[in-house]
Amino acid sequence: MTLRAAWLTLALIAWPAASWADDKQACAEAAQEAQSLRDAAKLSAAREKLLFCARQACPKVVRGDCAGWLEEVDRAMPTVVVQARDAAGRDLDGQLFVDGRLMKPALTGEAVALDPGKHRIVVEAAGGQRLERSIVVALGEKHRRVLLELAAPAAPERAKPAAPLPPASLPPDRSAMPWVLGGVGVAGLVTFGVLQVLAQGEYQEAKDGCGSTRTCSDGELSPIRTKFVASGVALGVGVVALGAGVTWRLLESPQKQERARVSVHSGPGGAELRAALRF
Repeated sequence: MTLRAAWLTLALIAWPAASWADDKQACAEAAQEAQSLRDAAKLSAAREKLLFCARQACPKVVRGDCAGWLEEVDRAMPTVVVQARDAAGRDLDGQLFVDGRLMKPALTGEAVALDPGKHRIVVEAAGGQRLERSIVVALGEKHRRVLLELAAPAAPERAKPAAPLPPASLPPDRSAMPWVLGGVGVAGLVTFGVLQVLAQGEYQEAKDGCGSTRTCSDGELSPIRTKFVASGVALGVGVVALGAGVTWRLLESPQKQERARVSVHSGPGGAELRAALRF
């Protein structure tokens, strides 16, 4: 046998031994990593490792442990069943994404295994609709139904009826105006009486004096005439003011007060009473 043939024979004998050693090491490492991932609640990653170390190619001891741990992980791993519906309640089909990862190209009603914890479920329906929902699944929870529904279109907002206007404030039932007019009337009558007494007295004196001789001047008679005129004005103001006050009081009500306006204006020629009524 040549030297080259001897080396080839040695290599063929050593190769299976080296390959077997590598597989044993890989199986052992997978089993160890699977336990760490399981303890961290990363059950999906742990399951992949356990499937590797439970193969027939792994040593019997490792393979047996991994198979037992795989059953435990499968019992503990939560599963969900995702459904999607439109606003009318009809089933929708579409791609299923979990945490941004494509899990199913179509919704088949089959359970999907997830790690325990919070997840974002997204369904991209065939019609272009996108449905989303966040869920939290518990350890060992099986076949949890997750329903994603399209919201019905919002109804047009109806115009709100205008708020009723607050009632207009009404004037008091009784005002002081009738009393003011009454006071003006009484003062006018009193003034009339005083001026009449003075004018009559001065007139009588003038009549008995310069009047008997017909020598009265305008300067003597003018004050007397002024008092007579002023008394007449005072009488008119007094009578009108008293009448207005009494009328106001008789007709007084919240509505009628708004409809009636009475004012007294004095001037060099006398007094003027102005009244305005609305019907």
